[in-house]
Amino acid sequence: MESVQQVILVLAKQPVAGQVKTRLCPPLAVEQAAGLAEAFLHDTLANAARIDGAHVLLSHAPPEAAEWFAAQFPEMTCFPQTGGSLGERLVAAFETAWSRGYRRCVAIGADSPDLPPDFLRAAFEALRPGPESADVVLGPAEDGGYTLIGLRAAQPALFQDIPWSTGQVLDRTLAQADALGLRIHLLPEWYDVDTPADLERLRAHLHTASQEICPATRQKLKDLTPCLTTGLAALPLLRKQRGN
Repeated sequence: MESVQQVILVLAKQPVAGQVKTRLCPPLAVEQAAGLAEAFLHDTLANAARIDGAHVLLSHAPPEAAEWFAAQFPEMTCFPQTGGSLGERLVAAFETAWSRGYRRCVAIGADSPDLPPDFLRAAFEALRPGPESADVVLGPAEDGGYTLIGLRAAQPALFQDIPWSTGQVLDRTLAQADALGLRIHLLPEWYDVDTPADLERLRAHLHTASQEICPATRQKLKDLTPCLTTGLAALPLLRKQRGN
């Protein structure tokens, strides 16, 4: 039987209150935001597991959270993130995948729990060997970053001199790829859930989407409905008082 050569790398941070999804506070309390981040992670991993012909590896931060991740996801192969910047951590995660024999690697985070699985399938298809094969696949995010990046060979230079956590990440990555002579395939645009407006968009999407999509997030949002209804209504006044 042919070995599986495709892998989805999920990069995730331990959902500790006050350290994740802080831009959702308010309307959420830090504990509620952490619980929502944990639900996002569960749904992200479930979506990745739906992709036939691909393994899933979970790369976690911080490294000392290994015991927590192993307890939460005992069926998942986990390894710690290493490096300082996001670029360094992505390079290290891809290197781990190459060292384990994978040849088509796609990396995602846990900020887009409703990212369509078809995006992942399309990324692997674009990376398949052939005359039109891409060297790098990117899923643009509406905030100027990307929700997904796929490679079929190590490209550490692709992640150098990128202004991480800014709206220039995608454009600079595209320019870097072009300078390196890499063939690029762009997927449709999607969004990360970072702000209250993003969260409202996610709620609206899940309201009309199949019930199979994001079950953990759905339940968490249901539990948070009273808080969100009151908190989101109060946000404009809070911004006005703060001069935002």
